[in-house]
Amino acid sequence: MSRTVTHAGVSRLDGTFRLCTSNHYDYERTLIRRHHTDIDILELPHPMTRDQILVYFQEINFANGNAEIQAVLDAAARRRGILPAEDPEAETLADEAEEALTA
Repeated sequence: MSRTVTHAGVSRLDGTFRLCTSNHYDYERTLIRRHHTDIDILELPHPMTRDQILVYFQEINFANGNAEIQAVLDAAARRRGILPAEDPEAETLADEAEEALTA
């Protein structure tokens, strides 16, 4: 059975956005102590797996036009086998994000 969480979002650490998940309402404080910036954590409508979170974030347009956040979400979706909508520009940004993560 996959682990479910109640809070999810993104934060920036060392200049790179990353997907963050937790079951604690005060997770943002933990991220701040660990020197994360640009923190955007949501309480999910119900406990979700990471796969469900990625689909949910696409449905609610979580990135809201931020290309960096969308690239991170797309890269995570590709790694987990969830294919985002076919968009050549989004694929290019996701590829760049994947390269940055592996560098």
